[in-house]
Amino acid sequence: MGAGGFHTTTSTLIPAGATAWDAPITTVGATFDYVPTEIGEYAYQCTPHSAMMTGTFTVSLPTPGKMSDLSAKHTQPNTVLLSWTTFMEEGNRHFEIQKSEDGHKFSNIAVQPSLAAQGNSSSPINYTFQDNSATGDRAFYRLRQVNLDGQSAYSNVATVQLTKKANMSLQVHPNPAGESVLIHFNGEMGKNARLQVQTLNGKIIQEHSLNAAETNSINISLTGLAAGIYLIHYADDTLKLTQKLTKK
Repeated sequence: MGAGGFHTTTSTLIPAGATAWDAPITTVGATFDYVPTEIGEYAYQCTPHSAMMTGTFTVSLPTPGKMSDLSAKHTQPNTVLLSWTTFMEEGNRHFEIQKSEDGHKFSNIAVQPSLAAQGNSSSPINYTFQDNSATGDRAFYRLRQVNLDGQSAYSNVATVQLTKKANMSLQVHPNPAGESVLIHFNGEMGKNARLQVQTLNGKIIQEHSLNAAETNSINISLTGLAAGIYLIHYADDTLKLTQKLTKK
């Protein structure tokens, strides 16, 4: 759940024997960890916003045979490498590779057939899959393992951060500005860094390539720009920042 004020994560449906929960979600405590103890369907809601903020998840039996957790690694822009290992397979047909943007609604993006002979193996087998269409801030992945007899089970959910959490900031001085403005960068600048001056509707007026090894600031001329509000937009391979600038 997002934290923009006060919310809760409150269980509304749990299997018999499971523990109910009711936890606040705020800007101070923006996450809540819950470890399921029973197999079955779980449902929850944000109590103050129950008409629009709800979610579900399913806890199933471990995948047939023995396998490692699914892992996900962001290797390059828009690319995530998934990997897992089976230590034993018994009648395994394939793995359905599923992806989600919110961690709740998953869809199939590929099928990986079993590498074991006739789906059976007592030796470790390593699997990998590369997702070349990973966009957004985060991506969630899981496996649905399907047996030859049709039985299936799910792996753990692997989460990968696709955009760098903001560990840098922009200082715009002066603001409001006259005929020029100094942009100072505080923090780590990523690869292919660039700075744009944009109108409020996104039209690019100026664009400047940045090199972290050469500069931590840039002076931009505003001569010829009409008075008004503009956007200073910074972007690199993993991070985007935007700040408003007023031209006098």
